[in-house]
Amino acid sequence: MTTAARQLLQEVSDHGGMVRLEDGNLRLAAPQPLSESLRARLRECKAEIVRLLGMPVAPQPVRPPTPSFDAIFDEFGLDPLLDEDRAQAVRIWLGMPRGPPG
Repeated sequence: MTTAARQLLQEVSDHGGMVRLEDGNLRLAAPQPLSESLRARLRECKAEIVRLLGMPVAPQPVRPPTPSFDAIFDEFGLDPLLDEDRAQAVRIWLGMPRGPPG
């Protein structure tokens, strides 16, 4: 049934609306009135939607962005044209494709 609840929430979102959980009750906001059919299906799935929206969301680990190739050369004062061995090492470290054969 979770799939049906997710599909209903997506359908509301597709109409520009939003469903939120407030004090155990569903609150619906939409720029235009939703069809009676959609509203009826929301009522039928209310318990499942409440459970779905009430689920705790696991925090996602925050990873710093991978520095750009140029930033690494700037940080270490490397000249990519003169120091191809180090440039290749940085490419490998970043998981970038190997440069042209030297």
